[in-house]
Amino acid sequence: MDAIATRAGVNKQLIAYYFGGKQGLYNAVTERRHALVAEFDTPDTPLPELALRYFAAFGDNPDLERIFLRENLDQDPGDVEYEPDSVEVVDLRRRQRAGEIGDELDPAFVLLFLEAMTVSGSLFPAEAKRLTGLDPRSAEFRQRAAEQLSAIVRRLG
Repeated sequence: MDAIATRAGVNKQLIAYYFGGKQGLYNAVTERRHALVAEFDTPDTPLPELALRYFAAFGDNPDLERIFLRENLDQDPGDVEYEPDSVEVVDLRRRQRAGEIGDELDPAFVLLFLEAMTVSGSLFPAEAKRLTGLDPRSAEFRQRAAEQLSAIVRRLG
């Protein structure tokens, strides 16, 4: 909370006042992430374009991306319920029937790979630099990564 208040240039008590504390702030940021995704994640968007939208949205909002990552890293997989009919996997199954994803691919794993590809620059910044020679915070990296993401996703079909 101290670091957040310092970055925002406000007193820590203001965060508690407006958001009801750490959990309230976390809930507000999570709601913002969901609202952002709802703006661009539509069923009629071709999969390569949708992947690019995720990549751009979270590249433009790295703090939202970090919360997604932290939330996943902090969860014990033993405490998570299996959701075979999650909205995301159901959509990828629909896309598979439409030919956007090859029949031999498991939509749940495709989703995991897409999630990993869209956050790779934030999750593996040193590795991204080592392998590509580009700083993952740079516009050049984002452009090149977006091109490669689009090409890879097109190959899924």
